[in-house]
Amino acid sequence: MNTPVASRTGSEPQLLANLATLERRQTQSVINHFNIQPVYDIYANAQGRDLGGVITDINKIVAEYEQKMSPGNQIFVRGLVVNMDSAFLLLGIGFIAAIALAYLLMVVNSIAAALAAGSTRLRPVIMTASAMIVGMLPMALAFGEGAEQNAPLGRAVIGGLSVATLATLFFVPVVFSLLRREAQ
Repeated sequence: MNTPVASRTGSEPQLLANLATLERRQTQSVINHFNIQPVYDIYANAQGRDLGGVITDINKIVAEYEQKMSPGNQIFVRGLVVNMDSAFLLLGIGFIAAIALAYLLMVVNSIAAALAAGSTRLRPVIMTASAMIVGMLPMALAFGEGAEQNAPLGRAVIGGLSVATLATLFFVPVVFSLLRREAQ
């Protein structure tokens, strides 16, 4: 408080005690904003668990606290969860569109064309799926330092390819032939 403070006008310096008062307080060291509103950020990291399981637990906690909050306060869950939700939504839309388009293409053709296409495409489908599955095995088995981060992706690709290959070769033609018989 005995620090002299000079003025720009050139007058004599004043002591800080004459110009200001000091008091101790506790304040936030960092203030964050989201859409101009002040927010409290809570960072969470999931280790050893999948993101879907973690967000389920977080949503339960958020639902519990939203009932206790004052009007005007909100809780936003941001981060990878938003990306995951939008990816699954778009994946679902794409999956439904692919099924509809494949069915519409098969409806136009006679049963003989489906059988001919199945026998012609059998070898390339099996070769392509096998090559991709074998290529993904090192990633799925998490060989090497830091490889465990990408292992779930490798396992998902292998599982998806296996199911899609079986569906392409067996399930889709059987369902198509059953639907085609009922339509005639």
